[in-house]
Amino acid sequence: MYISTMKLNAFQVIAITGLIFSALAQLGLYLLGKKVENFHYLYPTWAIVFFVAFLINPFLPKDDHHH
Repeated sequence: MYISTMKLNAFQVIAITGLIFSALAQLGLYLLGKKVENFHYLYPTWAIVFFVAFLINPFLPKDDHHH
């Protein structure tokens, strides 16, 4: 069975990683009873980075080599 996978560029990987770590950091802050003002603004920022990377993806060079 063939399952199509989405090809993510480096910016999209960074955005997903940032989103995950932001969520984990916010969970940690919540568990410690701390509050950081405007912390929630990280989520739309990571979404914008992901979306911009999606838009520029066709213009990035396609490297199919492996290290």
